[in-house]
Amino acid sequence: MFFMQKLIERFIAVVKKNAKEIAVVDCNGTRKTTYEELNVLRMRIAGKLKSYNFAPGTPVLILMDRNVEYVGCYLGILSAGLACVPLSLEYPQDRIDYIKENCGSPLVLTEEFLADLDDYEPWDGMDVPDDCTACIVYTS
Repeated sequence: MFFMQKLIERFIAVVKKNAKEIAVVDCNGTRKTTYEELNVLRMRIAGKLKSYNFAPGTPVLILMDRNVEYVGCYLGILSAGLACVPLSLEYPQDRIDYIKENCGSPLVLTEEFLADLDDYEPWDGMDVPDDCTACIVYTS
């Protein structure tokens, strides 16, 4: 919990200080997102994740392009008190299936997950136990 709480607290402090500044630029450089916009995305994703009522530390996979939404998902997962499991779109399906089963993830965040975020209340809480996992990384 310490890592998650400190990371999110630090992010929120940066948002308050630099709300209108650019936080993320997509890899192709065409899309820029401010800290304020990224924070709203983070809270919407956290709100949708909280609606699933997963136990703290439940692993959630991210499988999407490395873009603003990816960063928002990572922050949203941590904000919801869940464990982030980052994956690459280049992984073969059998590797993705193995990781999902091995870590016990009930959910894979893809672009489709983001489609109805406006239907969920933003969530900006932090009630994670001290022994909660923040991130699980699979290496080759």
